[in-house]
Amino acid sequence: MVNVSGSVSSHPTREKILQITIAVIEEHGDEAVRVNDIAAAADVSITSLYHFFGDRVGLVVAAQAVRYFTPMMAEMETFVVLLDSCTTREQLTDIITGVVAFSTDATRQSIRRTRINVLGRAMTHKELEDSVAEFEKNWCDVLTPAFMRVRDKGLVNADLSIDVIVPWMVGILLGRIVFELNAKPEQEKIWDAMTVKAITSIIF
Repeated sequence: MVNVSGSVSSHPTREKILQITIAVIEEHGDEAVRVNDIAAAADVSITSLYHFFGDRVGLVVAAQAVRYFTPMMAEMETFVVLLDSCTTREQLTDIITGVVAFSTDATRQSIRRTRINVLGRAMTHKELEDSVAEFEKNWCDVLTPAFMRVRDKGLVNADLSIDVIVPWMVGILLGRIVFELNAKPEQEKIWDAMTVKAITSIIF
């Protein structure tokens, strides 16, 4: 299973193989991944590729997992810093509003589509599902204590189920891509406002 703790690998050969594989997947889909072609493009032996990834499935899973979680890592760290810095409900509302606006920005639509694409593939690939699940668990394991610290400040409801609210918020933001299939720009602004209202009405 791919490491989802925040760094895929520091080994340059492994990283090179991964990036080439990701490029193939994004242009042609993971069905187009051929270990011989990837090894040749990376200028490594098949033995070296198998050393890092085990087999073709392991390579595809690792590449898809990186596509899923890499864009989220910096966001998670920033969100935690912002949560730790807030001292009022007004500030917390501003933070949530900012997170929603950032996550749903039109320039990040390709990232949202990538994550949905990987999630769809994970439904039929158990190893990929496990890697995505591991990342989401790590995500929640970082954000949940941050929300608990916010609760300790008295900024959210004392009886708030934080272990549920965090994955719930992630699910809402992932669901944005479904809404975008037929939404008009003015409707997207309404969606953003409704999302902020839904989150704040529950946590306050």
